[in-house]
Amino acid sequence: MLAYIIILSVLGNLNCRDLYLNKALESRNINQYYIVVQAELNKTQCEIMVLSYNLHDYLKEKDRRCDSMDQYKKLIKEKIDHKEAILLDKPALRKMQAALVKEDSSVMAVASKGKAYFINYYFNVSSLNTYARLKFDVADEKLTQIVKTLFEWNYLVEIVEGNLQINTKGYCE
Repeated sequence: MLAYIIILSVLGNLNCRDLYLNKALESRNINQYYIVVQAELNKTQCEIMVLSYNLHDYLKEKDRRCDSMDQYKKLIKEKIDHKEAILLDKPALRKMQAALVKEDSSVMAVASKGKAYFINYYFNVSSLNTYARLKFDVADEKLTQIVKTLFEWNYLVEIVEGNLQINTKGYCE
């Protein structure tokens, strides 16, 4: 019985992640969500933070498998699930307005205190608890680690009126 419960729990989490990635990857010009993917840049493995819309636009030019949104989502989900790198160069990063994820131990220390603490530490939460906007005093060099953490926790992160914003609840729990 315990094994059955564990299997259902794992499958539920996989379904959650799959649902989240479908939503994050389907972003269009109006709703653009950040994703974090592995990249190979000049033969060096790294992670990048990029708006899904920008990555899709770039890959449509480079890879026939990304012509349709469904093909793009399938390819990127496989890359994320298997931690496979997308081959890029510096001009591609600039074109996509992507940023290299920089590990930040202070952000990870805040994350270790839990999701609610993390969100309240870095974001101003709306009075109705429906969204949260990044506080103005957060240093730019912390942004990539913040977005990576939220991406791993299934939060949809977007730009609204030039500011980083999230849904205050994870896409699925």
